[in-house]
Amino acid sequence: ILLPKVARIGPALAELLQEQGVPVYFDGAESYFGLPEIKRMTALLSVLDNPLQDVPLIASLKMPPFHVTDQELADIRLCKTGRDVPFYEAFRACCEEETPLGVHCKAIWEQLQGWRFMAEIMPMQDFVWHIIRETGFYASCGALPEGELRQANLRLLCQRAAEYVQNGGITL
Repeated sequence: ILLPKVARIGPALAELLQEQGVPVYFDGAESYFGLPEIKRMTALLSVLDNPLQDVPLIASLKMPPFHVTDQELADIRLCKTGRDVPFYEAFRACCEEETPLGVHCKAIWEQLQGWRFMAEIMPMQDFVWHIIRETGFYASCGALPEGELRQANLRLLCQRAAEYVQNGGITL
């Protein structure tokens, strides 16, 4: 169903159609970037652009392929404590420890560094697609309820990255 000018009622209409089992996509920018799969992937892309952001870093650590648990996040936090100590610094401190968690964090950090390098040399839309696939996130979204729609949303993220580049964007 194609409807012009549905910005106000679009999200409600899309939800109603979904409840009836009708596959639907609503391209409302605000609702699109609020989708769980898009929020998680943009968090990872944000960390690759700037690892000093605590909330995107924590969200990324919980994603495939890292699968850091809540308990491990708490243990990372304890690696460097203090009122004004960012989570990023605790994470980096944990990377230096010779514990199983420290080894896991170091491997994560090295993976993030590798992806950061790739982001510099690959066309943005190709890089975004590569990350979506390499992390296993595309497959895991496909296994969730409404998986095909979630995967379509991720493919659309790649399209939006291409449009961003065409309009003069150059970085994540």
